[in-house]
Amino acid sequence: MLKCCDPSVSSDSGNNFKNLSKLEPFTDYTCIGQIKENNVIIKNTTAIHVRVDCELKIENKEPTSTNTSIELSWTTTSLNCEKVLPELEKLSYDCRCHPDNWKHDQKSGQLTVNKQPRGGTCEVSGLTPFIDYTCSVQPTYNDQLVSQPTVVTKKTGVGVPDDVGTLKPSFPEHNVIKVTCHAVKHFFGPKTIHIANLTYGGVIQRSQNNSKKCEFEFKDLSYSTDYVVEVVAFNGHFSSKKVRSQTVNTLYNDKAVIIRLSIFFIICVVMVPVFYKIKIYMKKHRNSQ
Repeated sequence: MLKCCDPSVSSDSGNNFKNLSKLEPFTDYTCIGQIKENNVIIKNTTAIHVRVDCELKIENKEPTSTNTSIELSWTTTSLNCEKVLPELEKLSYDCRCHPDNWKHDQKSGQLTVNKQPRGGTCEVSGLTPFIDYTCSVQPTYNDQLVSQPTVVTKKTGVGVPDDVGTLKPSFPEHNVIKVTCHAVKHFFGPKTIHIANLTYGGVIQRSQNNSKKCEFEFKDLSYSTDYVVEVVAFNGHFSSKKVRSQTVNTLYNDKAVIIRLSIFFIICVVMVPVFYKIKIYMKKHRNSQ
């Protein structure tokens, strides 16, 4: 008769011996043979180490993704435990995903799930949009890692860009409006475009794009006019929330004022001598009379 002892169970309990039919895979046992005569143990054989590794093989299927999650699916087979594989209730899987180029400001999702021994699916959520992730499915038995994980890569879907910062208008000239803001850091998509619309009375008058900076300049505008500037970030698929400036007013027509003053000055320069000559002529005329 062969009896095996589970080292993880205290020998004081008297329950640390198991029959061969009750042995579990991925577990270390110490086994001894007992020679009996008339149901009396007359000799124990030398203890031997026994461990059954099921050599699990996990085959990943093509993963699917949203912009914040990746769903993994797989099947599990075993060369030497195929018959008992469906009965392994302690067999589970650990699903993890992390960015290929790890940065501290990016999220790495991980989720441990229990699935059917033959395989299953798991969803890793809380991920960052439009990021390449490396995901793994790690088999575990009785909360212990067993076999090697399988690895697959997947990119999350396109998300909505971050909003632009507060708009800061300025006036390089009286009929010019310049608007700046902090460039968007995360576009979560293939393109990085800042779009500015200059509106008057709720109607778009002009539009500008800038892929590098959040900086726009609208020239040759109407003088002393109320405008509003709207800026969004666009990644080729989605736009961020519009950020509107307060009403920005172009200044008065300083060039026209300068021209009027110049004309008035010229008139003054020309007419003063004329008036002076007229005055002298009239004085002489009175004296002659």
